Amino acid sequence: MPGTTDKLNRFELELMKTAHAQAEQIYAEMKKYKADEIDKAQDDVLEDAYHLIQSEVSELSVQAKKEASEKTLKYRKKLIEVRDKAVTEIFSEVKEQLAGYCKTEEYARYIIKLVEGFRISYPFPNSIIKLAKSDEEKKEAVMAAFGLPCEVICTDEVKIGGAILENAAKGYIVNETLDQKLEDQKEWFRRNSGLVVTL
Repeated sequence: MPGTTDKLNRFELELMKTAHAQAEQIYAEMKKYKADEIDKAQDDVLEDAYHLIQSEVSELSVQAKKEASEKTLKYRKKLIEVRDKAVTEIFSEVKEQLAGYCKTEEYARYIIKLVEGFRISYPFPNSIIKLAKSDEEKKEAVMAAFGLPCEVICTDEVKIGGAILENAAKGYIVNETLDQKLEDQKEWFRRNSGLVVTL
């Protein structure tokens, strides 16, 4: 039975070769499957990490922008305070100078010329002319300069000097006070002085 043993040995050898080939094929497929799964897992981890990093960068960017905006606003407020303080100081000094001017003979001539101008531009009888309380002694001269029936009153509406003409019948109010001129100059000064706050 040596032929049967040989056959059996060959069969066993063939079977072992086939089993070995199948085992190698299974091993190769498992190795490929494992590599594919590892690659897929790495891709998933990398994608998750990318999204996490993007989220963190975005959050940091938003935070940085917010902080920069807050600092800009803080500096802008401080600059506005400094500018407004400078404007207030400048115009306080100008107001004092105007108050000094209102005590001069030149101002007395100015107020008469102003009222003569009212007579020419607004020749309405029964007008009211308002002066500063400090101009009480000028009432008679102002009435004479207007040359038409009018009432001259001294009021707190005029703080520094100048005059206001009112005529209710014609619907006119003409404010030629130094107070108003000073306020108008403040706005002009803010626009044109170069003390503009920009960031």
